[in-house]
Amino acid sequence: MPESSKAANSSNSTGSAKKLVLVVVDGMRPSSLASAIDDGAAPTFARLIREGYASSECISSFPSLTPVATSMIVTGNGPDRHGVPSMHWYKRDERRYVDYGISFPAARRSGLISVLKDLVYRINEEHLSASTPTFFESLERAGIRCACTTYMIYRGPHEHEFIGSGVPGALAGVTGMSRPGYGPTDLIYGDIFDSRGTDCRSNYGVPGRRDQHTACAGIEIVADGGYDFLLLSFPDNDNYSHRLGPEAQPASIANADAQFQRVIDSYGGYRRFTEDHAVIVVSDHSHSKVNEGVDLLLMLAEHEWDVLAPRQGRRKRNAAQIAASPAARVGNLYVLDEDRLGTEVPLLVHDLRRQATIDQVLWLEAGNEAAVAMGEAELRFAPGTQYEDLRGQKWDVDGDLSALGLQTQDGLIFSERYPDALARSWSGLTCADTGDVMVTPEIGYEFFDWGGVAHVGGGTHGSLHHADSAAQLIVHGTGESREHQSTWSIADINNLILEHFTARR
Repeated sequence: MPESSKAANSSNSTGSAKKLVLVVVDGMRPSSLASAIDDGAAPTFARLIREGYASSECISSFPSLTPVATSMIVTGNGPDRHGVPSMHWYKRDERRYVDYGISFPAARRSGLISVLKDLVYRINEEHLSASTPTFFESLERAGIRCACTTYMIYRGPHEHEFIGSGVPGALAGVTGMSRPGYGPTDLIYGDIFDSRGTDCRSNYGVPGRRDQHTACAGIEIVADGGYDFLLLSFPDNDNYSHRLGPEAQPASIANADAQFQRVIDSYGGYRRFTEDHAVIVVSDHSHSKVNEGVDLLLMLAEHEWDVLAPRQGRRKRNAAQIAASPAARVGNLYVLDEDRLGTEVPLLVHDLRRQATIDQVLWLEAGNEAAVAMGEAELRFAPGTQYEDLRGQKWDVDGDLSALGLQTQDGLIFSERYPDALARSWSGLTCADTGDVMVTPEIGYEFFDWGGVAHVGGGTHGSLHHADSAAQLIVHGTGESREHQSTWSIADINNLILEHFTARR
């Protein structure tokens, strides 16, 4: 599938009265979509590409993990501004690990109730910065009515009551999980919030049932028609790829395509749907193959680092030197005694950079300069004037460019192996809750999480590497001014949406 295909026919223009649908297929790898299209298994996505335009190089956040990337899509900002640093991270002011459900065994170690509160409420209400509005907030403020199916970031101005019933509902009431959430006008979030009182059920988010739940909710929403913007989230592809590997994705992409087609058919078919709706399809990140797991916690222990464990007792917590958050293909390390940052960060970097399974070690130097090491190669960089990247940002760099796979040409600086490497690294490192050291494994490896889980034989993501980071974008019926845009980021989705409605942040 070509990186970009031009619209064959488009009558929409900026400020169109068309409704807009954002379809998010979690973890959809562009090459897997191409395979599904070649096999005739994704006819709806194929037709949208033929009649619109597409990019197979829409670059994700760093880390390229769902909470970080989802926040970037919804706010148009990287982690340095939206504030969500990873899938698992250490919150210094609360002296605890935050876990958005990286795995069930890891969640048991962190505490299931705490994980659920982080995932459903805290990420939206506390962790996502109030200074970076979501597109739900921007649009609703402009009088544009929004609807959303189950999506990690749903923050908006309208209160939605908890709807849980049966044993899960009773447990939620006891644990404080039954309070309202705040989202767009219409929010159907698993079996937790349902502003329309539908009969759609997801068995509380069991993988393999979530795409069908989205289609059920979408059918109810489009039948009523009381929306201007609708987000349809199809998350099952990510779990499917984690289990079976990215080469198996065409089957799960075909299912997402079929579930989206159910919504389209309920409206009267493709032609009628696209006459009334513009459509944007995007994946939040990609997937790479996992051949082997890496025990980052054991690696640290072998270098005699005392690592804080989840829910560790006060005495052991006070004795620990660092907190560690391994999350798929990225790890965050936090020096617990901030008076020792100047000595312990260099020691951590020294201990990790020459490990055979480690790709990159990244950290911030004093004086607001970033550094990255790959084995013996080391590079320092910061915003400046020396070189311009492919998205127009300017940088000063000093050291070995191979640490980020960088090339220079005619004043430009870029990397094919690690796309948009400087800006993404800078954004990840300068997020307030990022670790003092970030570390990524070599391609083909994944860190075991605190529950001992790695997706060996399956797929994963999280690093700067192209294989984790190059997401798919399809645009149909909107954004004509951008169809020849040469470089894309998932951050651009926010502006595509706001520009469709001529809204401004």
